[in-house]
Amino acid sequence: MKKQPTPSQVRHIVAELRPYAVPIGALDLDPDNARTHPKKQLAQVRKHLERVGQLEPVLYQRKGKRGIVRVGNARLVAAKELGWKYIAAIDPKLTDDQWAYHSLLDNRAAEMGGWDADRYAELVQSVIGDIENPKVDPADLNISEAELRDAMGITKKKPKASARHVVMTCPKCGKQFKLKGDE
Repeated sequence: MKKQPTPSQVRHIVAELRPYAVPIGALDLDPDNARTHPKKQLAQVRKHLERVGQLEPVLYQRKGKRGIVRVGNARLVAAKELGWKYIAAIDPKLTDDQWAYHSLLDNRAAEMGGWDADRYAELVQSVIGDIENPKVDPADLNISEAELRDAMGITKKKPKASARHVVMTCPKCGKQFKLKGDE
């Protein structure tokens, strides 16, 4: 499965993971994956890979000469959509039972997590920046208008019934601006 890529073929992979680069064509999606990946999620994963590259390896299980991706199926799909020829991948050599356990726990544990509201607000503010001229589109992060308002500490004025935009007031400077209304 190991073919030496050229530096330009792995420039999207963080340097520390480049030694683990394998040809994407040697990996298959997990046919038993219980986790679904809607188009919206895949689009976000693709945007993330475009913006920062591959920071985490996919995990696979060798089956003959091929590898079945057990962790990172969405990343594999997004990488293929981006036209990548290589992706960082590791085979931890688990048994089928260990893979089943890990797959279930890995996905369920992420669902059970929560957010510290203050730290979440700080993180959103640091990533998005100025709401009138954001560094990143909140939609790319799956952050709704209401979540953005909460994180930025912005109050919402009642819009006119026919308004297509929402008028917001910044609590720090009092400046008003328009946001696209909730749809």
